Amino acid sequence: MVQHLAHELRQPLSAIENIAYYLRITANQRDERTLEQIEKLQRLVEHANWILDDAIHYLQAAAPQPVLVDVNELITRACGDESLAGAREARLLLADGLPLVSLDPAQGEHLSRSLVAFANKAGGPFCNLEIATGLSSDMVTLWAAFNACGLPKSDPRPLLEPFAAHLPGGSGLALASTRRIAEAHGGSVTVEMIHEGRLQVVVALPAAKDGCARNVSDPATHILAQPR
Repeated sequence: MVQHLAHELRQPLSAIENIAYYLRITANQRDERTLEQIEKLQRLVEHANWILDDAIHYLQAAAPQPVLVDVNELITRACGDESLAGAREARLLLADGLPLVSLDPAQGEHLSRSLVAFANKAGGPFCNLEIATGLSSDMVTLWAAFNACGLPKSDPRPLLEPFAAHLPGGSGLALASTRRIAEAHGGSVTVEMIHEGRLQVVVALPAAKDGCARNVSDPATHILAQPR
């Protein structure tokens, strides 16, 4: 049912996307206001498609088909797909020589994108965002820490529940789908407040017994955005 509904909704969204593309190439390129509105329309269509994907992954409309996946590659792509220009400073730290994890590729992509998108939105403008990978015992970890602007500081666990209050507008199911995917692969997602009003989200996935990720050529911090 969910997949059918998503398919039906994507047809008009695709038509709107095509119209927006046509408007962009035919519009007066000097009319900045019109171009900004067209770009906004394209972003809204992209976001609507993401929310549909979020619902499908949360409801597990498709059974997982796990393969060995490199978490460093997953999170690097997610950071590249999500615009982090609004962050005051964004840093990505990739641990060297991590074990691979057994993860459905499509669900893994959604998990990493959801984590980055949620941290970027929830942190608000001009936040300091840190994203990192690591290894804790036999679990590969992927975590994000950011300023908890407007989020519940006493008990952030409701952020793991669908349609929780205090979620940033347009967040979809955000951390709820992230947790559902992690748990379906034997992992977990935890949220906690750390020092100075910062929220930390940690995704833990079982390390595969066989296979190791490629060594990171430069395990130092990657600067994704920096103070202007």
